[in-house]
Amino acid sequence: ECRSRPSQMRLLAMRGDFLALHGEAHSLKGAATGVGAEALATIASLLEVADSRALAQPLLRELDEVARLTRAAIEARVSAENGVGRPVDGGNGQRFAI
Repeated sequence: ECRSRPSQMRLLAMRGDFLALHGEAHSLKGAATGVGAEALATIASLLEVADSRALAQPLLRELDEVARLTRAAIEARVSAENGVGRPVDGGNGQRFAI
């Protein structure tokens, strides 16, 4: 959810398709709430009602950063729960634990 949805939402905002943006934001809010990612859910909630590019663009920039931090936190927690070191990007989409 955190990887693909923000870029899809940016594209929808650029196209002016706010109905679809609201649907994507609603789905993201539900997923974020389900894993306890409150900051991500809050931004998604604000995007659910954004009705212009001027309102959506700053929220989408914030969403990118919060999504990145949320992914990192989830990966760290999963690694810790599995007894593995922190994940490291090995390039070409490969992930390694150290």
